[in-house]
Amino acid sequence: MREVKLRGKTLSFDDFMLCVPLTGKTLEEISAEVKGSISEEPHAFEWRMDYFHGDLLTALPAVRSLVQDKILIYTLRSEAEGGLSRLADGEYLALLTEVINSGCDIIDIELSRGEEIASKLNALAHEKGTASIISYHNFDGMLGVDEIADKMRKMRELGADIPKIAMMAKTREEAESLFAVPERIRECAPYILIAMGEAGRFTRVSRDLHSCCVFASGRNASAPGQMSIREAKEALYGFEGEENG
Repeated sequence: MREVKLRGKTLSFDDFMLCVPLTGKTLEEISAEVKGSISEEPHAFEWRMDYFHGDLLTALPAVRSLVQDKILIYTLRSEAEGGLSRLADGEYLALLTEVINSGCDIIDIELSRGEEIASKLNALAHEKGTASIISYHNFDGMLGVDEIADKMRKMRELGADIPKIAMMAKTREEAESLFAVPERIRECAPYILIAMGEAGRFTRVSRDLHSCCVFASGRNASAPGQMSIREAKEALYGFEGEENG
């Protein structure tokens, strides 16, 4: 079974990281977000670059410095996938190429940008020693178990180190349908599998899904149903704070 190792942290079918998204519009706001959550000892931060107002490329080294020795995921989320970016495909490819060339831990690549763009960015990421997430978000509803498994395998074929699928659940029953998925996609691990929204909130911290990344908010949630980092830690580790390796 595959593993991804980053800054001393192993991600696999059984090992996960706790990640806090950074949604600040300025470096000052990002700094405040980091300072407000660093004491909770997350393993990683996700820089939501689509929230940032300013020159992203100029800000890259500053944000890397702010998160200290933590893993940093670089994400530019499009409006179609729940973010704020309106870049066309060519602009997206050009910008993420520059981000990868700058040196980063993990780059998030949207599957909706097309297989050609996903393959190009994955190849560059691996050339530069960067791990890749290929992500798919569906705010209209849940996919079936077979559809999820097929899409995960396609992401792996395109070179993803970590396939990610997040879908909006309208009911708890819909969210619980995800529990049939892990045994179908063990070979795709490490992966991220989430049911978004209040109905799917519990899936974000369920170890029965074997998701390798738990996203938990610091100051601001970046997705529907996201818990605070304190709530996530209590659900994952209990009140004594015992931690997965």
